Amino acid sequence: MKYLIIGADAAGLSAANRIRSKTDGKITVMEKGRFISYAACGMPYFIGNEIDNYEALLGRSVEYFKKKNIDILTETEAVKIDRLNKIVFCRGKTDKIAYDKLLIATGAEPFVPQISISSEKVFTLKTIDDSIKIKNFIKKNAPKKVTIIGAGAIGIEMAEQFNRIGLSVLMIERLPQILPIIDSDMAETIQNYLTEIGIRIRTETSLQTIEESKNIKIVTDNGEFDTDFVLLSVGVKPCSNLAKSSGIKLGYKGAIAVDRSMKTSDDAIYAAGDCAETYHKLLGNRFIPLGTTANKQGRIAGLAMTGIDVKFAGVVGTAILRCFDMGVARSGIGVDQAALENIPVASVTIKSESKAHYYPTTKKVTLRIIFKSDGTVVGAEIIGGGVERINPLAMAIAHSMKLDELYKQDFAYSPPYSPVWDPILVAAYEGMKKL
Repeated sequence: MKYLIIGADAAGLSAANRIRSKTDGKITVMEKGRFISYAACGMPYFIGNEIDNYEALLGRSVEYFKKKNIDILTETEAVKIDRLNKIVFCRGKTDKIAYDKLLIATGAEPFVPQISISSEKVFTLKTIDDSIKIKNFIKKNAPKKVTIIGAGAIGIEMAEQFNRIGLSVLMIERLPQILPIIDSDMAETIQNYLTEIGIRIRTETSLQTIEESKNIKIVTDNGEFDTDFVLLSVGVKPCSNLAKSSGIKLGYKGAIAVDRSMKTSDDAIYAAGDCAETYHKLLGNRFIPLGTTANKQGRIAGLAMTGIDVKFAGVVGTAILRCFDMGVARSGIGVDQAALENIPVASVTIKSESKAHYYPTTKKVTLRIIFKSDGTVVGAEIIGGGVERINPLAMAIAHSMKLDELYKQDFAYSPPYSPVWDPILVAAYEGMKKL
């Protein structure tokens, strides 16, 4: 049996390892870039000098997989799938590879606005090479100002890192709020905090053109702004063109449609990771590009490709990020999203301390729990300190726990870690009063 995997990062290499654990068939993985198995989420911290060397972000090497009899072809791009003859045509170190089972794990790519951009001072951040280019540009040119187009999670992380190395940061966001993954009022708190730090933010502002003369001029529908360089961070889209051109069915927001075993509309072809749909336990199939999810989907795809009957359990969209001295975390569905999805919910929001109130390193925390009329927990959001509490809340959401069940949980207490009444328990108790 010949197994071919397109994409050598989280989903693709997780699948390769699972296949090898179950069969001695031939496994080939192709990757269009020069790096494999890298921690993309660590790139902002490399740019901001919290991580000294990009090599720290590299995981398993080509040699590691070679010892497992898994062939890795770097700098080799898949350009066409001949589904009838089960051949993938390539550009790079080979021109074609035959397969019996194929996994598409091409990931996602930055969304680039449909405007004319040819400047070498305009960057996106997706690969290790992208992070190296940004860091080299800063080192060579010593810029003083940067403009980030987009104020989502990556934009916020990069604002922190650019500020850390002494750059003046302007963020431009077309939506009415930053961080659309959380409710608007929670996002407003984060925006006010960033403004106090010195990050300039313009919401409800759409990019029109980027012009270059001596410096860069950002032209928007809400004014013009001069800057030294630009980071485009307006979201990502699934890399699904290869699948689409091969006649494979696409689904939500152009992601490759898959069943719970990660199989596509072609029985011999699977898809996993940021290029594929993700099963959300509350909402059904969605596009949720996260590294943790990609690894899990890759494992399921690899096992399924060997004939094992296995299904992806699904996610509840849990995410967390650092924003200077504040954290931001969410899971499930928020109040704003519930309204868009026409899901009736109620919510409770409490303000507390992340640790015992007298402990010197405690931080303020705002915690929100979203629930249905019967008390079933469907969402949670946390900003401030102790945002790691999102993990037990994610478990509560995934298992349809009710508020009273959550309130009865035996959470640990010690002053350096939590108040005697953990904020989760306080929020659950206050939510019960609303039922």
